[in-house]
Amino acid sequence: MSQLDRESLSPEAMQFLTALMQGRCNLLVSGDLLADKDGLLDLLTGLIPGGRKVLRVEPGAIQAASAKGDWLEQVAAARPDHVVVTAWSKDDFLDVLRLIGAGDGVVTCIHATSLRGALQAIELLAAQVAPQLTQKTVREHMSRELDVIVHCEGMGRPASIVTNITEVQYMEDGVIVMQDLFLAEKREGGYRFRPTGVRPKLLSQLEGQGIALAPSVFGVSERLFR
Repeated sequence: MSQLDRESLSPEAMQFLTALMQGRCNLLVSGDLLADKDGLLDLLTGLIPGGRKVLRVEPGAIQAASAKGDWLEQVAAARPDHVVVTAWSKDDFLDVLRLIGAGDGVVTCIHATSLRGALQAIELLAAQVAPQLTQKTVREHMSRELDVIVHCEGMGRPASIVTNITEVQYMEDGVIVMQDLFLAEKREGGYRFRPTGVRPKLLSQLEGQGIALAPSVFGVSERLFR
C-alpha cells in the first residue's frame, strides 16, 4: 500500500471535504488494493468538528456486535454524530447498507478501481448476499442515501492520491447519475487537483445548515452562482 499524499489535495477540495463532514453527509471512499483508503478515512475523520461523537467501526466489530443483537439498534443507542466504518466483509453488507440508509454522517469504504466500479461492487455484493433485492432497488438506495464518493488510486504510484471527488445525484433511466466536482489532472512533475466548475446539488443542503462555500471553491463565477 502506498501512503496517501495529502498534499495532492487542493485547498479548495479540502474546504469542500470539511464542509461535507461538518454537514454530516454520507461518503463512500473507494480505491484499488494499493490505495491508502485507511489514510483517506483518517483524513476525513480529522475534518469532523470537535465535540461531536464519532463511532469508529473496526474490522470484525459488526459481526461481534451482531452476536449480541441487532447491530444497527446498538449504533442508534450509542447516539453518534458520525459513524466511520473502516472495513467490512461480505457478511456485514446488509448491516452497512441499512446503516447508510438509517441516518447521516456515515463514512465507509470499498475496494474498486473506478467510481462506477464502486457502485458495481455494491450491486455485486447485493446479488450475492441478498438476491431478493433487485438491481433497481439497490441503485435507488445508493442514489438516495449516498452524497459523495471520494476515489483514490495507489497502483503504479509512489504515493496514493485522490483522483475524484464526485457527487451522487439521482437515478435516471435505471442509471445512477454522478457529477465530478474535483479531478486530479496530470501535469509535468505530478498532478494538479482542480475543480470542474460545477455547482454541487447538495450545496443547498449545506447552506440550510449554515455552511457556506464561496463559488470560487468550485471554479464557478459569482454571477453564475446566483
